[in-house]
Amino acid sequence: MLTIEERETPMTTSSYDTQAAYETQAATAEHAGPKQNEIVTEAFVKIEHWISMGIGGVLIVATVLLLTGTLSDLWALIRQWPDTAKVFLIVDQLLFVLMLVEILHTVRQSISSDQILVEPFLIVGLIASVRRILIVTVEVAGSGKSKEQPMDFNHAMTELAVLGGLTLILIASIYISRRSRGLRPPAPTP
Repeated sequence: MLTIEERETPMTTSSYDTQAAYETQAATAEHAGPKQNEIVTEAFVKIEHWISMGIGGVLIVATVLLLTGTLSDLWALIRQWPDTAKVFLIVDQLLFVLMLVEILHTVRQSISSDQILVEPFLIVGLIASVRRILIVTVEVAGSGKSKEQPMDFNHAMTELAVLGGLTLILIASIYISRRSRGLRPPAPTP
């Protein structure tokens, strides 16, 4: 664009060519900037997807290995049938597998929708708190039977109370999250 002073002064061919070159460069620079930003953004999105897929792959391998080990422990438990001391260990491992599957589900959702939802993390937290409640309960029940250092009963009850409160908060959070998205919990069947 020419200023008022430039319009009033007679332009020579060389000054006109120079002015046109500056305007062309400015227009080219304006259009090149967004294209470069789009290229960088696209590169970061691709890198993010590859990292998410790598995390998903590692989670799949870890889940399969843990599930294989749990099935091996279950087979050993079946062979030693009257001894059921390892049942809670197997339940603990299965709950951990369930947590990994839920995290894998979250990674898959974030790859496909480019959004991270809160609810899967709340569900993982709920599974983890229930898992810890089971572990503490088994430790308290087994502390009187074993020669190891017994777990402090008051400490265990405090931890169970906190975990129970956390479980209720997580359940309420999942309910509120579903409610805010318009999803109603399924109606109970008679």
